Parts: sequence; C-alpha cells; structure tokens
Amino acid sequence: MGNCMGNSTNEAAKDLAISKRLAAVNKSQRDVLKLLLLGTGDSGKTTIFKQMRYLYGDGFAASNRREMRKPVFATLVEGSKTLIDNCGVQKGTEELSSEGATKAAELIKNTDSVDMTQLAPEVAQAVTTLWNDPIFKKTWEQRSNIQITENYGVFAAKCSQFPEWGGKDWIPDRDDFLLARIRTTGVVEDEFDIGGVRFCLVDVGGQRNERRKWIHCFAGVTAVLFIAASSEYDQTLFEQQTKNRLLESLDLFDTMANSQWFSQTTMILFLNKADLLEEKLVHRRIPLNVTGDFPDAPDTFDVPIAVKWLEQKFFDRLSTNNRGQFFFTHLTTALDASNIKVVIEACKKTILKDTLRKLNFYP
Repeated sequence: MGNCMGNSTNEAAKDLAISKRLAAVNKSQRDVLKLLLLGTGDSGKTTIFKQMRYLYGDGFAASNRREMRKPVFATLVEGSKTLIDNCGVQKGTEELSSEGATKAAELIKNTDSVDMTQLAPEVAQAVTTLWNDPIFKKTWEQRSNIQITENYGVFAAKCSQFPEWGGKDWIPDRDDFLLARIRTTGVVEDEFDIGGVRFCLVDVGGQRNERRKWIHCFAGVTAVLFIAASSEYDQTLFEQQTKNRLLESLDLFDTMANSQWFSQTTMILFLNKADLLEEKLVHRRIPLNVTGDFPDAPDTFDVPIAVKWLEQKFFDRLSTNNRGQFFFTHLTTALDASNIKVVIEACKKTILKDTLRKLNFYP
C-alpha cells in the first residue's frame, strides 16, 4: 500500500526520463495507455473525467456548457421537492417557518422540471425563499438519509443571484459545469496528452444496472483508477436504500481488484470528496459508525485518522495473492483542479514505472 504524492524538481526530471524511456519501448504497441475509471454511482468519476478534459484536453465549448442548464435547473426543482417532502419527517411537522416559504413550496411542487430550458423568475425566487427558511435548511443539514445530490446546496445558494446566474442568457461556468450531474450511461472515453504520454481515459456508468456493460472495456487496461466517495459512510444507495454506499464501494472494489482481469494491473484508489468528508467530520460531527455498519471505525472526528482507516478498509479487501500488486491511494476533491492535477501527475509516474517494470526495463 503506498501513496505517491511527492513532487520535487528531481522527481520531475526522473518522470521525464521515464516518459522518454517508455516512448522508446515497443512504440507501436504503447502509443496509448488505457486508464479505466471505475466506481459506484455518485462517487465523482465523471467529474474527474471532465476535470481532466479541462486540464489536459480542449475543455468544453460554450455550447456544451449551455447544455448543462437543464440538469442544473432540474437539480434545483427536484432537490427542492425532495427536501419539502422530508421536512415533516425530519422535524415531526409539515409546517415550514413562514407563510412565504409554504407558498414557495407549493409553487415548487407544481413545477415540472422535465426539459426545463429556462428558470422562471418566480421559481428562482421560490428556491431562494426556501433556502432561507430555517426548517428547510435544517432538513438539508440532516440530509444523510435523503437521496439528494450535494450540488443542490451550491445551486440553491446561487439562485439569489438570478438573473445573472440562471437567467435566459446565463451559460454555466467551469465550476457549475463540473457540478452539473448527468448519470453516465454506457461508456465514454477521451484521449489526453500528459507530459508527452498519451492516455485513453475510459469512464463507465457506476449505477448497478450499468455495470454489465463494463466487461468489454477490461481488455488492454494499463491501470484502474477506482473512485470511492470518502464522505458517503453515512449514506445509502439510490438504487437500494437499505445498502450503505461505502459498503457498496468496498464490495465493488473487492470484485474488481480481485478479478482475473486485473490480477496484474496497477490499482489506484481515489478517496474522493475529501472536502465533504471534512465537512461531515469536523463541522457536522457525524461519526464514522453513525449507521452501525462500521463497528471497527475509530471514534474520532480527525480527518487524517479517518482517511487512514478508509485506506485500510480498501486494502483489506485485496486478496492475499494480489496484495503484492501496485496499490496506491490518493485523497482527492474532484472539483479542485490543482488537487487533481497534482494527483494525476503522481499517478502518471506510478503507471509509467509499473509499465516499464512489467517490461523488465525498470528495477
């Protein structure tokens, strides 16, 4: 088990030498190194994919970003409906704090988000009114048992800036584009040049009903980037609301890391959503074993200790035969470009060294 976060001038020189060496080795077969992004739904896989396109590709044109208006607006409306429906469950009452909030809730409940291409002023105002309501906000803060995406809070807070944000001429910026969520169905791939080495990054759907489509992607994989949401220890699956999300991630990792397909493949674990992990532990004080699913969890709100525990949980899922394979972990926040850039550069070094080692060109 290792962590490859080091990044000095000497290391950069070594990386360059390794890259040149790899390029000279069996070039016809090594033009592109294939990286497979695996993970459960909502782990942040696709956000990392989009972030890499910004960092190493052509980014996204305004037309692409404009297409994200619909999922942003749908998130606002459907997320608001979800919280409205749960206000009574959380507080023991169906009353919101004011008549204005109650009217806003009625407006939202009667709003159809399907194919919503424009955010009506009254809808934006209703979201803002609800977001400022104490009971509504308290429900949001107690959202662990509610199926709602984390990006809702960011978008709801920005609604107060309407029409500059969300108006008819508004185009989502990079941050909004990264936050906007459309479930990955099927397989999406793109090629990137990272320091003179070509990588093909393959993103596959994370929901259970998408996983049967993965198998044809496994051939010729250089490394697997397994994305696990470090913050989801207190949440349940969208597809099966009795199954803990972290347990699902551990089970999937177990299946993938110990499969015949990846017995000789570098496995790199991204403990993603580090920012949300810190929020839950430090600010919201949600214990790691709040659900009772992890009796071995440390009784602490210390983030580094929690991260070590999480890392060990995944490492323990590796079979005895596979514990000698390359297994590296990184703590990531997919929305933080600088963090992802540092991690990807470190992963590149690991992957190149491992590739050369397999070819007996590296000690």
